[in-house]
Amino acid sequence: MCTGQGTYVILLADILPTFIIKLFAPYFMNFLPYWFRVCVIVVTSALSFVFVALSVNEPLVIFGVALASVGSGFGEITYLSLTSRYDKSTVSGWSSGTGAAGVGASLVYAGLKTFLRADVTLYIQVVVPVIMFLTYLLILGKPGSIVPEEVEGQSSGGGGKEIVNEEDNDKHNEQATLLSEDPPPPYPSPRRRCPGLNKAERKYWWEHVKYIPHLWKYMLPLFAVYAAEYMINQGFFELLYNQNTYIGTFCLDQATQYRWLQVVYQVGVLISRSSVSIYHFKHFWILAILQVLNFVFFYVATWYLFIPYFWITMIVVLYEGLLGGGVYVNAFYSISIEVPKVHREFSMGVASVADSTGITVAGVAAVFIHSSVCSHIGYQ
Repeated sequence: MCTGQGTYVILLADILPTFIIKLFAPYFMNFLPYWFRVCVIVVTSALSFVFVALSVNEPLVIFGVALASVGSGFGEITYLSLTSRYDKSTVSGWSSGTGAAGVGASLVYAGLKTFLRADVTLYIQVVVPVIMFLTYLLILGKPGSIVPEEVEGQSSGGGGKEIVNEEDNDKHNEQATLLSEDPPPPYPSPRRRCPGLNKAERKYWWEHVKYIPHLWKYMLPLFAVYAAEYMINQGFFELLYNQNTYIGTFCLDQATQYRWLQVVYQVGVLISRSSVSIYHFKHFWILAILQVLNFVFFYVATWYLFIPYFWITMIVVLYEGLLGGGVYVNAFYSISIEVPKVHREFSMGVASVADSTGITVAGVAAVFIHSSVCSHIGYQ
């Protein structure tokens, strides 16, 4: 069912700050210690709930959504990079956790919104960034270093923190004995008064940049699957409305159906993101192609409105989530085991640009997709 404005407007507010951060952050984030990054994530995430809950006017809501996007962008690139300092199974844990977060958030919101006002529901969610901060302080060990010794030696003059070399790093990861909180070069030593990179650090940074072409085989499937699934989610979900849909005696209106489609989608993402510990699917590009075909199916389905029952839509949306989560976890897991360790942290951050680029493209494309379909089936 068409209304005057699609959800793509909120999608653009939600993804553009993340996209900008991910586009440039890999080249400067190593200048920032992890504790500072986490503080930015926590503060922006908490404020986003507050501003959206206030809902005095539409610009304030959009500003709150943009703050959430800043926290999300910093969060993904920070924690994905951080996984390179731990055992390779950490990528699976990260993927499962983000999948569970999607299911939990959509379920909690859909459930609380049934009994509470939207603003009260959002104020309750402020506890989530607080828990995130306490988790970082009290549970997560401090990250180790994977810096070549000669670079660190030139950066700190030989008098810096103890740094584990590449061979010893696996041992330290397994024992969770992590020696340094600061990220590896390229970044100036805290002892240096003047900012900038010395010759060895510039060489180290440039080696990272030259490695980027090797990442396209991971980034292109990520881009394709995220572009397709977010065009589905933001361009079609609100149009796939089945009237006279009941759970017991409770009628599911359009807004309720939209929320529960999001829940089902996140369930599919959670299942597939948790699968890599059981089976690593190396040819994940196949899943990206299937998602593009899924987009074609949804376009035809909204154009001709031939899906008769809501439960059929839910099954197809579950399949969509399985494909999206499968590409994500297998791509980043492949990076964690195939990319040389010296480039791994940088590569995690750069590869995450691909999914944000796909979502950004989807947000722009959804404007035209939504308008074309609604012009065909009519506004209500």
